[in-house]
Amino acid sequence: MSTSSAVLENMQKYVKQLRTDSLADLIRGLRSNKGSESAFVTKALNELKVELNSNDMTIKTVAVQKLVYLQMMGYDISWAAFRIVEVMSQSKFGPKRAGYLAASQSFHEGTEVTMLVTNLLRKDFHSGNQYEAGVALATLSIIATPDLARDLAPDLLMLLTSSRPYVKKRATLCLYRVFLRYPEALRPSFPKLREKLVDDDPAVVSAACNVVCELARTAPANYLPLAPVFFRILTESSNNWLLIRIVKLLAELAPAEKRLAKKLIDPLTTLINSTPAMSLMYECIQTSIAGCAHHVPLMKLCIAKLRLFIEDTDQNLKYLGLVALGGILKVHPKAVAEHRDVILACLDDDDSTIRLRALSLLPGLVTSKNLHSLVQKLMQHALRAEPGDFLDELVRTTIRLCSANGYELVTDFEWYFSVLVELTRLDATRAGDLIAAQMYDVACRVVDIRPAAADRCGELLRVRRRSLAESSTAGGVCEALGAAAFIVGEYGTSDGALVSAPREVLDALLDESNVSLPPHVAAVLLAAGLKVAVALAACSTASASHDDANTVTEGGVDVEVREVFRAAGEACAAFATSVHAEVQERATGFAAFAAVVAGDGDGDGDGDGTVEVDEDESQQAREATVAELIAAARALFTADLLGPVSLTAQSKVAPPSELDLTLQIGEDIPADDDEDDDDLFATLDGDGGSSSSSSVYTSFPATEFSATSARPSGQHAPSMSAEDRQRAEREAEARRAERAANPFYIPSSSSSSSTPSSPALMLPDLTADEDPSSSSASSTSTATPTPMPLSPADLGGIHLVVDKPPAAAFAAISAPRSRTKATVLADEDVPGGSDGVTASPSSPVPSSPSPGASSSLGAIDLSTPLRHDEILRLPQHRET
Repeated sequence: MSTSSAVLENMQKYVKQLRTDSLADLIRGLRSNKGSESAFVTKALNELKVELNSNDMTIKTVAVQKLVYLQMMGYDISWAAFRIVEVMSQSKFGPKRAGYLAASQSFHEGTEVTMLVTNLLRKDFHSGNQYEAGVALATLSIIATPDLARDLAPDLLMLLTSSRPYVKKRATLCLYRVFLRYPEALRPSFPKLREKLVDDDPAVVSAACNVVCELARTAPANYLPLAPVFFRILTESSNNWLLIRIVKLLAELAPAEKRLAKKLIDPLTTLINSTPAMSLMYECIQTSIAGCAHHVPLMKLCIAKLRLFIEDTDQNLKYLGLVALGGILKVHPKAVAEHRDVILACLDDDDSTIRLRALSLLPGLVTSKNLHSLVQKLMQHALRAEPGDFLDELVRTTIRLCSANGYELVTDFEWYFSVLVELTRLDATRAGDLIAAQMYDVACRVVDIRPAAADRCGELLRVRRRSLAESSTAGGVCEALGAAAFIVGEYGTSDGALVSAPREVLDALLDESNVSLPPHVAAVLLAAGLKVAVALAACSTASASHDDANTVTEGGVDVEVREVFRAAGEACAAFATSVHAEVQERATGFAAFAAVVAGDGDGDGDGDGTVEVDEDESQQAREATVAELIAAARALFTADLLGPVSLTAQSKVAPPSELDLTLQIGEDIPADDDEDDDDLFATLDGDGGSSSSSSVYTSFPATEFSATSARPSGQHAPSMSAEDRQRAEREAEARRAERAANPFYIPSSSSSSSTPSSPALMLPDLTADEDPSSSSASSTSTATPTPMPLSPADLGGIHLVVDKPPAAAFAAISAPRSRTKATVLADEDVPGGSDGVTASPSSPVPSSPSPGASSSLGAIDLSTPLRHDEILRLPQHRET
């Protein structure tokens, strides 16, 4: 009977094994449940939890394999870490490899079972199967923690002396990861690592070169003594991959040792001329740029080879050639300029990354002689470019070429301003704000171009306003409308320089469709419209004084001018409905001014913006009033034309001598008795009940809080009757008792009697404590004072200017034509004051080095001899 039971049990076990899904079944199930993948994975995970608890290691190994697949799909398997360790500990290589793979993909520094694998890894390092040692070393390089690296570093040093090249190679590569996690192991391990550079096996030498190459990135000077070894490998080895690593390593060392750079010239030249491997040639070129950039013949050879890269049909080689050419361009721009044709040809490439990389090289190739031709080519590419990053970069590069070093290359600013106007035809560009900024900057800095710039901007407003307004998104070309309007209003309305066709320009500025523009642009259009209208009126008045006989006036003002202002006032009605305060304010102000000039103001003085004019006022007085108004506005707009201002000017504004910014504004709240706060907080509701917090202010008469009835400092609130005071005291006492019995109430420990840390008027936070009996001087339940915001009126008319971080500086612009160099105004500065720029609150503060910074790889000095305590010892088992 027992024999039958045993047979039945074995058969059930066998059937159960057959029913266990394999990894292939899981993959097929996932592919067949694309619509319900989440439900399928949930079911599979539940089954895997059962399989992981099985005593059969075959089932458990398959379960771990399936977990690895699910982890690659993004599912968390950290909950199975202990079961993974169980599979790792198997004696067979197949399950062991599956467990190590799962550990390398799921273990991290926070995995608690990592400490359990130390002895397991140590045992597998010394396994008779070199592939078990290899998989253990590969896993350690991924899951290494500081503790694991510290405990297993001595074992890695022992493996460096192994007789099996495969193990030595893997142990050498693993050392780098151990050094990263435990930098203290670098110094005692370095002698053994240096020996691997002259090992008999090329794979071990290549691994050692890889490790040293990565270490040299942090502290190249530490590895200069190894230069003779690297130089010998460079001249003797024929392994391209090993040579690539050596060349990359020498690229790190050459900048630190000039003598080494000189010795590298001949071998690098030989390799560049002789090697058919493009990868090795590229690394040789990069090393030449890093250490031998001063050697002109070598650089010309590199440029010639890079031209072959760029002309190659392989897009990867073409991109790498442009990248390397950019490195040489910084040192030898004239040599690179000879190959400008191949760089410009890349602008027509189908790959956008290559086009962008070619654009990045153009600023280094531009001169005053070729600026015009380069800009023309960029404009041609921009007109046929598709909307996107390349189009935006074309616009930015065009402006960058012309704006180099403060318009240094520009000889004709009218040409350059025309280029800016032409750039506004690119409706799809997102660099409209940069175009607008350059229009502002050129007109502001170059005085001679202002009349021509105003005419071009007036033409832009008249002809292309509607097409520009269609792209009414912030940052689009509609930003140019704001710049054009500002230039017309600021520099096209001065004496003798009135913009062409001013009436048409005014109609364009106040067109109803402009309401849909971004608010900051619409506000500039309104301001410019007012300036143009005033300039029209002033010019009309001046011409009328010379030819009174042919001028028809109404109320002392030209009839045509009145019609202009009447139409302008009507056009402002659309802007006055804007939801943006600045646009609405400028529109209503303009409309009110237009109503006065047009004679439509009724002077009711009801605050609608009209100026009161008595019906009985004489005609002469009315004429004088309007004329004076126009003359005053004209003088206001043309008094001082705006110029460039330095970004540091505000920091140099000295405060008035009588103003001491270190003094506290106002006095501290006096320490009154508790009943003062009772008077302040206590409210009456008629039936003896306490009022809610929302009725604290409404229970007092409005006159108690008016500005005309403000009480002197220190005066108490209005006195209450004895009955009201007693009731308030009872309520306060009840609240104090309730709080004392409340275990969750935490009283404030701060005291308002302490001196505030900043010179601001400090008031207690009335919302933090409802107790009417608490005093501002109480040390037990007083809220922390908070600064009270002050208006300029509270400061006696003194306006404090808050220094804001300056906006990003726009690239200047230039253009070439054979003309006399125009004068470019420099930024206006404030004489005197502090020369330093006041740091904004958002200025970055240098951070102090972290506690572990001294133990990083870059801080380790390998030139000093080892101390007696710098030895990695193997753990010794205690003998009993």
